[in-house]
Amino acid sequence: MYNLLYQNQAQLSGNELFAYAEEIGLDMDRFEQDVQSHALTSKIEADLDSGIRSGVSGTPSFYINNEKYEGDWENGGLIQYLKRLLK
Repeated sequence: MYNLLYQNQAQLSGNELFAYAEEIGLDMDRFEQDVQSHALTSKIEADLDSGIRSGVSGTPSFYINNEKYEGDWENGGLIQYLKRLLK
């Protein structure tokens, strides 16, 4: 599910979420129960609030040594940054 959500970040309405769940073969009754669960909704909202307070504005976001990494992560920038930290 993670890959579908990540690849389709602009298409995350309720109907689309259910289509993704069905596409990957989830138990649809259980998925619907989980979506409606107050406990799970509260956990998601708490995670979202935590991310906002931490400065997360998108995915992926990396924190290294308690600092947000703002550089390139796809073309080797993150690896180079980590190598510099290890020296």
